[in-house]
Amino acid sequence: MQCFRQKVVKLAIRCLAAASVFLAVGSVAHAEPTISDYQKLDRKNGPLPTYISGLGQAYLWANVALRAEQAQRLYCPPPTLVINLDNYYSILDSYIKENNTPGGDALGMTLLMALRKTFPCK
Repeated sequence: MQCFRQKVVKLAIRCLAAASVFLAVGSVAHAEPTISDYQKLDRKNGPLPTYISGLGQAYLWANVALRAEQAQRLYCPPPTLVINLDNYYSILDSYIKENNTPGGDALGMTLLMALRKTFPCK
């Protein structure tokens, strides 16, 4: 089980790293993108779709690893739901609006908090 967990965690880290590098190429600084960046970037082209998809995949694999260990998952979507890019955008947009999220907040953490609020574990 430990070997499986290590592989999943390494894959999640690689997904996040790849997405971060991809977004950093189009960014002024090599810092994590913020809510302001998210609101300015093109949702169909460029680095944003890749970054959001990478975050989503990383959180999904982290959930897989946590579930395999019978640990508390990060968020708990319905078992038959496949979350796609448009879902991530919708979840983020709703969370940002409802919580009046500051523009300087980190996009990655905001997506995680939005997923946790949208799909709480009971």
